[in-house]
Amino acid sequence: MTYKTYAQLKAKFERDWDLEEEEMVTDTELMEIFNDGIDDAQAIIHQLGIEQKYFLTKALLTLTNGSADVDLPSNIYANKIMAIIYNDGSNVFPIKRLRGKNLFEDVAFASNVTWTDPRYQYIIRNDSSAGNKIQLVPASIITNSTYATCWYIREATKLTTTSSICDIPESYNFLYAHAAWRVLGKDGDPRAAAAKAEKMKQEQLMTETLETMVDDGDNEIKIDASTYEEMS
Repeated sequence: MTYKTYAQLKAKFERDWDLEEEEMVTDTELMEIFNDGIDDAQAIIHQLGIEQKYFLTKALLTLTNGSADVDLPSNIYANKIMAIIYNDGSNVFPIKRLRGKNLFEDVAFASNVTWTDPRYQYIIRNDSSAGNKIQLVPASIITNSTYATCWYIREATKLTTTSSICDIPESYNFLYAHAAWRVLGKDGDPRAAAAKAEKMKQEQLMTETLETMVDDGDNEIKIDASTYEEMS
């Protein structure tokens, strides 16, 4: 699968809509418009329940002796953790989300016990300025950056430079039409109505294309939010 760079997307968009010599928007504005389109495409993927096909990835978590706080992966989407697996070469077990009506009592209890071989659990905290954190229960008794693997749903790649790639290839035609709709509509270009119609057409085509990616050839979309260990 070949991904297109922002430079390639921009060049084709301007060529198709005869905007190569126009200055309706700045380069920064156009990149923001393309990123808005990527957000829309990403949202459709989540609505269809196929984000694991596109955005499932993993990252190692850093554990620090005596600390309960662990940073989430920087590109996680809406705290969507699929699983956290602990593997030190001898012990393998899931670090599960702590639940139940006694959740906070369990957190408090864990902090008052001396642990030698804990089976960690976790909760998610949002401390505003510090951002979201995984809180281990109990706190880590080791310092290590390779034992805990977090499987999660990442964000779609955003365009930040001309060499940035868009990793949703099914969205390319939609992105061109989305950008045309936004750019031409900004200055009242008479082609704006046609661009809007094309955007709606390409959004439908993209959605239909993505629907065919559902397992077993079943196009009936079933969204099961319970598959997530954690979501905001």
